[in-house]
Amino acid sequence: VLDSLERFRQRHLAMFADSAWERLGTHCAVEQNNAIEVEFKVAAVFADALTGLPAARFEGRVLDGMARIAREDRLAILDDDDTIVGFAEFSYIADDEDALRLRTPRKRGFDGYVRGYAAGQRYRLVLLHEGRDAATMIRIVDPG
Repeated sequence: VLDSLERFRQRHLAMFADSAWERLGTHCAVEQNNAIEVEFKVAAVFADALTGLPAARFEGRVLDGMARIAREDRLAILDDDDTIVGFAEFSYIADDEDALRLRTPRKRGFDGYVRGYAAGQRYRLVLLHEGRDAATMIRIVDPG
C-alpha cells in the first residue's frame, strides 16, 4: 500500500492529481461562512502504518449547500491551530433514493484521514478553493 501511494504521489494520480495535498501541515486562513452544512464524525482510530502515530478516519455528508461547492474545491481538515492535518474526498452518494435515478447525482458523502490524531483536539472541516490561500469554514451538525 505504501509503495502504491508513493507511486501515486510521484505520478500525480488519484488524491495527488492536484497540488492541494502539498498543503498538508501548513497554516490556513479561514473565512467564516454558514452556507454549507455537513455531518462530520470520527469513524475509526488506528495507528498510521508509516509512522506508528495515531490516525483517524473521518466521514460525513453534505446536508445543505452542495451547489456552493465548486468541483475543483477540496475538503480539508484543520486542527485547533488552523493547520491542515488531513483531507477528505467526495466518495459516495449519500441518499439511497438518489442512486435509483437515471441521472447520477453529485456525490455528497465524503471521507478522509488525519495523521497525528489526538482525541482532545477539535477538528474542523473547511473548503479549500483552487488558487486561493484562504479556506471557507463549513458548519458542522452533530450527526446525533
